[in-house]
Amino acid sequence: MQVEILNGRRLKWDHLANARDLGGYPTLAGGRMRFRAFVRSDTLSNLTEAGTQALLAYGVRLIVDLRYPQEVAERPNPLAQHPSVRYHHLSLLDPAQREEETRLFARDRVAWHFFVLEQRREAIACVMRLFIEAPEGGVLFHCFVGKDRTGLVAALLLDLADVPHEVIAADYHASEHYLHTLHQQWLSTFEDPEMRARMAALTTCPPEVMLQVLDELEARYGGAYGYLREAGLDEAEVRALRARLLA
Repeated sequence: MQVEILNGRRLKWDHLANARDLGGYPTLAGGRMRFRAFVRSDTLSNLTEAGTQALLAYGVRLIVDLRYPQEVAERPNPLAQHPSVRYHHLSLLDPAQREEETRLFARDRVAWHFFVLEQRREAIACVMRLFIEAPEGGVLFHCFVGKDRTGLVAALLLDLADVPHEVIAADYHASEHYLHTLHQQWLSTFEDPEMRARMAALTTCPPEVMLQVLDELEARYGGAYGYLREAGLDEAEVRALRARLLA
């Protein structure tokens, strides 16, 4: 699936680079993901008033902020106290393991995914329960640039809905395209070419990485369904989550 096909899901809200709806993706059974149910994005910290109004008009009623506590303190979520939305901050990653996670991410992207999946099962289960218990309307979840933490949660949702693996991998890879300008601006701050090259490698979202993650998730747990059950969700919760996902 090419990036051009994914463009119809991109939400061009002011000062968001990587916001998009998970709706419309096909499932193996011939169904479709529901539009305006789940939106993935980068941080809302720079969202303008026009962007905020567009988000609210789109029907978003729950925001789940996956960033580290320090990230939230440095760049507070502007909708944290908004009367029209419910806001939850739940760090997907463990602040106490931030250095270890960062080193692993640079060394082996697939291993990083499984480190998070295995070390942060409780946090992931809590995120999914927030989705299940969300008020009527759309759910938006985000991290900093909406690439890896957000990408992992999105992949679990899409796999739970039985979206084909190649489509999930394309959704993951799309972040690389949408964030290109921001990443180039960031990389330009590194004067040393070797350091710039190392940092550039961290900005990629190779589809083959997500395909390996999904294949291994299937082998270890039987896919997202088995993983979420093992993480603590019961059958009724998994059914409720699937109901929010599917049209």
